[in-house]
Amino acid sequence: MNNKNSLGILMLFLVLCLTTLSAAPAPDGDSQWADLTKQVFPSVVKVEARDGWRKVATGVVIHKDGYIVTTALVSPREEDFYVITPEGEEVEAEFLGMDPETHLGLVKAKSGRWKPITLGKVDNLSPGDEIAVVC
Repeated sequence: MNNKNSLGILMLFLVLCLTTLSAAPAPDGDSQWADLTKQVFPSVVKVEARDGWRKVATGVVIHKDGYIVTTALVSPREEDFYVITPEGEEVEAEFLGMDPETHLGLVKAKSGRWKPITLGKVDNLSPGDEIAVVC
């Protein structure tokens, strides 16, 4: 995948993320937040860039083929990229692109089974509703 397509995927994700969010029912207590956390946990990973120094960022799996949105902490230098799963497995990754305005980057894990985050729906949202956003 070339850099132009990668940035297109990243921008599409940003639009989806900003328009659909991840709507959650208003929590009655800590248990509903715990349930929401359990729901998104498999889609949240650690991203590392290494070149003698180690830089660490959080990433969110957006596609089952290993596409992961992360922060600009990881950037396109001569670095090796790795994704660490919630179970602790380390997988090589490839840097695909970065959006300089939002400071988000896109990496693709080279192997593994990935659970993409489920985007919420805004159909039933009203002003004042509580939401949870994972970006």
